[in-house]
Amino acid sequence: MPKPRHVDDTLYKIMQDCWQENPDDRPIFENLKNDLKEMENQHQRLINMQHYDNILYASMD
Repeated sequence: MPKPRHVDDTLYKIMQDCWQENPDDRPIFENLKNDLKEMENQHQRLINMQHYDNILYASMD
C-alpha cells in the first residue's frame, strides 16, 4: 500500500513493518505498543489532516 499523503514517514515505517510477509519480521506487540505510545503526543505532526484526501477513504457514518 502506498504511503497516504497525510501520514508521516515515521508512522508509515511502523505500518510497513507490520505488513512484513514473514511474521517473524514484524514488530512484537510490546514494541509496537511502546512505539505508538511514544508517538501519542505527536499525533498532529504524524498525521497531517491538511493532506487528507476524502475521496480515498469511505465514511462509515
